Amino acid sequence: MARLEAVFGAARPAKRAELNGTWVLVTDVYTQQFQTGLNGPDHVLTNREGIRNSDAARQAKHPSSYHDPQQFYWRLMFRHVGNRVQIVSRGEWLRPDGDVEDVTFAGNGDFEFEPDFGAEGDFLYRCRMETATRIVCLFHKGGDGLEFRKTAD
Repeated sequence: MARLEAVFGAARPAKRAELNGTWVLVTDVYTQQFQTGLNGPDHVLTNREGIRNSDAARQAKHPSSYHDPQQFYWRLMFRHVGNRVQIVSRGEWLRPDGDVEDVTFAGNGDFEFEPDFGAEGDFLYRCRMETATRIVCLFHKGGDGLEFRKTAD
């Protein structure tokens, strides 16, 4: 988790036009404290080509829990709608048509989105550009970090 927090700290604000396109989750890190409330090692799931359902199922020890094991576990599609930027989250574990949210841009340059995971709670992520093809996001309450890679559209 410390690596993602350091990358986030060094990352730059995103320009709206840079976000356009499709991004796939390549790193998902959450702390044991975040997951269970107990101390323990970080849980790291990574695939530089994009985490697939089969990767997530192996980590969770539920190999048959996804209908399409080769589907990307989480994809983000950014689009401009008028003067707003929207994000569409897609994954087998989300709504079939994707979760659509407006992206907000904070004064410090972070962009934020709050996916609807179908559960009670506040799931706000703060994000920055690591490079032109990588974004890093941190859960606003700590303990969870994500890294996405831009794919060819």
